[in-house]
Parts: sequence; C-alpha cells; structure tokens
Amino acid sequence: MIKGELIRRGIRLVKRTTRTIHIPISHRYGNFSILLPPYHNLPTYQMLCPLYDRFLPHLSKYLQPHDLVIDVGANCGDTLAGMFEANPSLSFFCVEADEEFFGYLTRNITHIKSRYPEASITAFQAFAAANVKGGLLQGSRKTKAIVLGSPQDGKLRRVRLDAIPEISASP
Repeated sequence: MIKGELIRRGIRLVKRTTRTIHIPISHRYGNFSILLPPYHNLPTYQMLCPLYDRFLPHLSKYLQPHDLVIDVGANCGDTLAGMFEANPSLSFFCVEADEEFFGYLTRNITHIKSRYPEASITAFQAFAAANVKGGLLQGSRKTKAIVLGSPQDGKLRRVRLDAIPEISASP
C-alpha cells in the first residue's frame, strides 16, 4: 500500500473512533491549543489544504493594537485562535448562537485567557440581526440556520452589529 493511503486510512479510523465516543479534538496553534467537537473537520481540511482558513490570521497581522475584530458565527473559536495567534493585541468580540459551539467557544476563550491574561476577548451567545426579534436554530451539527416565525421566536437572543462596541465596553 502507498504511504499516503495508509495515512488517510489511519486518519479515518481515528476520526471514527473519536466521533463514536465523543472525545473533543485538541487542535494546536503556536503556543496554545483549542478544543473542537469530534466531528469538526478543520484539522482534516488544514492537512489536505495547507492554506485553508489562513487568510484572516494573515490579515490580522496588519491591524493596529486594540482594533476591534467582530467574529459573527464564531463557531468554536477556531478563526479567533488563528487571528489571536497572529496578533494578540487585537480586541475580539465573538457572536455565536449555537449552544454547543458557544460552549466550546467559551472554554477555548478561557484557555487562551489563562495563557494570555491580557487578552481582550468577549463572547456573546446570540445571532447577529438588525430587524429580527428572535428565532429558532435548526439543522445538523455543523450547519444550522435561524428559522423565523416559529412558536419559539425570541428564544435566541439577537445582537445588532452596531451595538457591539457598546456591549464589549460594558463590564
């Protein structure tokens, strides 16, 4: 068998095992790591396509200290981690509506702040919208959408993007 095929089979076996027993994936960045759900494909995408998800961290190097970066749909904080690694002097505000992803996001922020106490990172569990009162998240683990007009409208909080600087400045 070809070496590459053996590696791919090994990766599939590890992914099947971790997904079956629900072990979070530890994904390494320069000086810290974050946790991802066992079904998250970021490590695989980055292994197969080395430039995957690398533009925003590269761009963040050119932002000024304390510039505000708003990550809407922050997921588990993987983009946050890449951008923070590239420029830890930025201020981050992460918005994530999904309860499971928000749990990973807050754990990952706590982990980053334990290593870098000066980190300016705020997370808000909501969805970003201007003229919508609320909604319900529906979909698979990885892809969800806000469904409006359901009996549970208003269950999810919303945040207006123009209000984020005020929210992130409050204690």
